Amino acid sequence: MERVVCPVLIGREIELTELEDALLAANRGDGQIVLLAGEAGVGKSRLATEVQRRAVKIGITVLSGGCSEADLALPYLPFLEALGNYLTAADLDQVRKGLGSLRRELAHLFPQLEPEAESRETGDPTQAKLRLFEAILALLRIAGQQTGLLLILEDLHWSDASTRELLDYLTRRLRGTRIMLLGTYRADELNRKHPLAHHIQAWRRTKAALVIDLPPLPPDGIAGMVRAIFDSDEVTDEFRDFLHRRSEGNPFVLEELLKDAVDRGDIYRTETRWERKNLDDLRLPQTVRDTILLRVEQLSPEQADVLQTAAVLGRSFSYPLLLAVSAKDDRSVQAALHASVQQQLIEEEPHDNGRYRFRHALTREAIYEDMIAPQREELHGLAADALTRQEGTPPIDLAFHLLAANRWQDAVPIGIRAAEQAEANQAYHEAADLYDRLLAHVGDNLTRARLLCKAGRAHLRAGDPGRAQRFLDQGIPLLEGAGEEIEAAEYRILLGRSNWEKAQPVVARAHYEQARAVLERAGPSDALATAYIRLSGLHMFNYEFDECLAMANRAAEVAEAAGAESARIWAGVFIGGALVSLGQVDEGLRRMDLSHREALERGLDTIAGNALYNGSTFRIRMFRAREALDRQPLFEPLRVGGRPSVLELFCRAGIWFYLGYPEPARELQEQALVLARESQSHTFERWIRRELGAAIGELGDPGQGLKVMGPVEPNIEIQDLVLQLKMAARLSFDAGDMAGALPHAMTIQARPDWGMLFENRELGDTAVEVLIAAGRLKEAEEVVARARAEDTWAQEFQDRMEGRLALAQGDFETARGRLAKAAAGFEAIDYGIEEMRTRRSLAEAHLKAGDAAAGEAELRSVVKKAEERGAVLQGDLARQKLAELGIHLEHSHAPQQSPQRAEERVVTVMFADVRGYTSMVANQAPAERLDHAVQAVQAAIAIRDKADAAGLPVGIGIAVGSAVVGPLIADANMSAIGEVTNLASRLQSQAAAGELMLSEEAFKRTRDWLEEHSMRPASEELVLKGFGDPVTAHRVQSSSAARR
Repeated sequence: MERVVCPVLIGREIELTELEDALLAANRGDGQIVLLAGEAGVGKSRLATEVQRRAVKIGITVLSGGCSEADLALPYLPFLEALGNYLTAADLDQVRKGLGSLRRELAHLFPQLEPEAESRETGDPTQAKLRLFEAILALLRIAGQQTGLLLILEDLHWSDASTRELLDYLTRRLRGTRIMLLGTYRADELNRKHPLAHHIQAWRRTKAALVIDLPPLPPDGIAGMVRAIFDSDEVTDEFRDFLHRRSEGNPFVLEELLKDAVDRGDIYRTETRWERKNLDDLRLPQTVRDTILLRVEQLSPEQADVLQTAAVLGRSFSYPLLLAVSAKDDRSVQAALHASVQQQLIEEEPHDNGRYRFRHALTREAIYEDMIAPQREELHGLAADALTRQEGTPPIDLAFHLLAANRWQDAVPIGIRAAEQAEANQAYHEAADLYDRLLAHVGDNLTRARLLCKAGRAHLRAGDPGRAQRFLDQGIPLLEGAGEEIEAAEYRILLGRSNWEKAQPVVARAHYEQARAVLERAGPSDALATAYIRLSGLHMFNYEFDECLAMANRAAEVAEAAGAESARIWAGVFIGGALVSLGQVDEGLRRMDLSHREALERGLDTIAGNALYNGSTFRIRMFRAREALDRQPLFEPLRVGGRPSVLELFCRAGIWFYLGYPEPARELQEQALVLARESQSHTFERWIRRELGAAIGELGDPGQGLKVMGPVEPNIEIQDLVLQLKMAARLSFDAGDMAGALPHAMTIQARPDWGMLFENRELGDTAVEVLIAAGRLKEAEEVVARARAEDTWAQEFQDRMEGRLALAQGDFETARGRLAKAAAGFEAIDYGIEEMRTRRSLAEAHLKAGDAAAGEAELRSVVKKAEERGAVLQGDLARQKLAELGIHLEHSHAPQQSPQRAEERVVTVMFADVRGYTSMVANQAPAERLDHAVQAVQAAIAIRDKADAAGLPVGIGIAVGSAVVGPLIADANMSAIGEVTNLASRLQSQAAAGELMLSEEAFKRTRDWLEEHSMRPASEELVLKGFGDPVTAHRVQSSSAARR
C-alpha cells in the first residue's frame, strides 16, 4: 500500500447533517456564512469536500479559494481565486450585463470584466470600499443565480484584513440570497489577539454566522478510520485505544502514523488480510512532523531538493513555476512529484490541471521549517527571479519572495507598486502595513518621506486618523526639506483631515491654510481647490457663513481654471449651504440641487449623494420636510447594490421624525448606526446616536434616549453643539430631570447669537420651556426678547416661546392666541411632534383660562394624532392631563381573531411523493406540511433537495384555491377539503423527479419570489383526471436540470 488515506468520512454525521441543512436552506434563498473550526488535521477540509460533493450532486455550483500562509499575499485572495476560476469559464458578456455599472468597481481585480476601464471616482474611501464589496456580492449572485452557490474559503486564520472585512460585510448581506459561504480556520491558532478572533466572537454572539466546532475523533471514530483504510473489521480495543492516545483523535495524524507503520513493515499485508506487530514492537514517531520528515528522507536527494523548492513556493504551486525555480529537467521534476505523491506528501489540485498542493499545510510547514535560513533565502531569490520573467506576476507575490530573500534594494520599488495596487483595490490596511514594512529598508530621505506620507494616506483611508497623523507628521517635513513643497502641501491637506476626524478643527484649519498658501504659488490645481473646499467646510461647521461662501466660491474658481470638474461640483454644495444660511434659501437650495444633478450625470456618486443629503437636511431645518421627502427617491440611483447609504438612512430618519413618526425614524437610525460603525465613521455615529436618542424619547423613554445619545461634548464644532444642547435639554426635561436640563438651557441663554437664521429661535424655544419650568422667568424673558428681534424665520418657535412665557406670567388670553398660532403653523407644515407639544401647552392655557372644553379638545386631538403616528410620549402626556380632568382614554388595540370552526378560506396545498418509494420501504406514509404560497414553495424545495441528497427522486405539486378549513369532527386536527387538494395531487403526479408543478394561482402568488431566486418555470397545459378543461401549470425544473 503506497498511500494510507481514509476513503470515507468517519465520525462527522452530526456536523455533516448541520452543514447539509444550511446548504439546502441557502439553495431555497436563505443564504448564510458557516465556519468550520478545529485544530490542524482534525478534518475541516475533508468535511468541506464532502459538502462540496453533495452540493454538486444536487446541482449547486461550487467555487473555492484559499488563504495563503505567506505574510504578504494578494488582498481578497480566496475570493480572487474562486471568482477568477468562475470567470475563466463564464460567458463574460452575460456577466457584464448582469453586473451593469458595478463592473467598473471590479475592473482592478478582474480586468477581463472591463478591459478599457476608465479611472473610477474614489471619493469617500469608505463608500468606495462598500461599492467594491457590493460588486463582489453581485458577482457571487450571478455565479449562483441559476443553481445556487456554495463558496468554500479555506484557511481563514491566514486571511488578510480586506478578506476579513469582506467576510464581515457578507455576514449581513447573504440573507435572502442562494449563497452559502463555507469557511475553515484553525481554532488553535486564534489566540485572543488574532485579528480574526474578534470577528468570530462577534459573529457567534450575534448569530451572524454559524460556527461549527470539530472536536477530535473519539476512540470509536479512530477504529472506524482504521477499518475503512485497511478494509477490515478486525480492530481490537487495545489497538484502537493505542492509536487514539498517539493521534489524540486527529485524523491526519492517524493517517501519517499508519503510513509510517506500513512503510516500516509494522503493519503488513498477508495473503488473506492485514496484520500488525505487537504494540510493544511498534516504532511510531513521536510527532507528526517526525513522520513527515522521515518520509522526505526516503526520497532521493534530487527529489528532496524539488520538494523543498515547492515548499518555498507555498501550499499550492504550479508545475511550470516549480520547473523554472528548481532548474531541473522535466523528467527529474516529474519523478520528484510522483514520488512525493506516493509518499503522501503532495497531491494534484483536483480542479486545476498543472497545479499541485501539499497534502496538508502541516506537511508544507514541516518541510519548509526543516531547511536552514540561507537555503530558504536562496530558494526565495530563485523564485523571485523566475516570477520576474513571468508575464502578469502580481507585484505582491514578487515582493514577498524578494523580502524573504533579503534583497531589499529590489524589494522596495516592487513593494511600493504592490501597496499602490492594494490601495487601488480599497485594501487600505494591507497597503499601510506594506508601506510601513518597507520603511525599515529605505535609506535616502526622499524615498523615506514619500513612504511615510503614502502610509499616512493609507491609514487615513483605512479609517485610522491617529496613525495617519503620526506618519504624515514625520513624512511632510522630510518632503519639504527635500524641496518637494507642492507634494508636501498635498499631503498636508490629508493631515488636516486626520486632525479634523480626531475632533481637532483648529489644528486642521492651520494645516489647510498652510497647504493653501503653498499651492496658491503654483497656480490652479485640484489640490488647491480641495484645500479651499476643506476650509469652506470648517467655516460652515463653525457657522461662519460669509467666510464659508468666500472660500467655496474661490474653490469653484480654482477648480474651473484647473479643469477639476469634481472639485468644482463639490464646491457648489458648500456655496449652496452658505447661501441658505445667509438667508438666500431658494438660491442656495437651487445650487445644491444643481451640484447633485451635475455629479450624477458625471458618475460622481459620492458628491451627488453629499449634495442630495445636504439639500434635504437644509429643507428639513427650513420647515420643508415634505419637500425633502418627495426628493428621497433621488437617492435610489446612488445606492450600492440596492442598499441605502448611511447618508440616505440618516436623512430619511430625520424627515420622519420631524413629521412626527418616531418609530420609522428609530428603525432607520438603527440601520444607519450599523453602517456608521461598519465604516468607523465616528462623527456620523455621534450624530446618529443623538437623533436615535430623540426618537427613543418620543417613543416613551426619554431617559433611555439620553443614555443612547451620550453626554454633550463642549469642544466640538458649533453645528454639533447646537443640536446636542437642544436634544439633551429636551430629553432631560421630558424625563423629569430638571437638574440635567437646566445647565443646557443656561448655556443656550448665555450666548446671544448662535449664528444661523433659525437656530436662535429653535434653541431659544427649548431653553424657554426648561427655564419656565425651573422658575427662571427672568432668564426666559431675556431669551424671548432677544429672539423677538430676529428675522421672521422660525416664527412658529417664536410664537410658542411668547405663548409659554405669557402663560407663566398669567396672561392667558395672550398665551392662547400665540400658542394657537404656533400650533396652526406647525400643523400647516406637518411638523407633528412640534404641533403636539404646542397643543399640550395650548390645552394648559385653555384650562387655566377656565375653558375646560377647549382644553379637553386640544388634548384629545393630541391623543388622536399621537396614535396615528406612533408618538407614544406625546400621547401618554396628553392622557395623563386628561386623567387629571377625570377623563380616561385607553390605548387603542386591534383585536386578533382566529378561526374556531370550519369555514371557507384561501389555502395553499402541497402534495409530495417519493418516486418508487413503495418498492424501497413499505407501509410508511410521507410527512405532509400545509403552508401558504411562498412558504409552500420553500418547503417543497427543502424536501426535494434533502431527498435528492439522499438519492430519493421526489416530485411535488402545489395548488392555491378555496377549501373548507377546520376540525371536521370534535377534537380533530385542522383539515382542508376542496377541489384545490385534488388539483395539487394531480399536479404532483405530473412532476418528474426533482420537479415542482405549480397551479396558475400558485404561480401568480410566488412569481416574484421565483424570479428573485432565478427560478423561471415553464408553462404548459395539462389534461388532468377529474378536471373537465385543460389546466395551466408551471413546471420548476430540478437543480441539476437548471444547471445543464
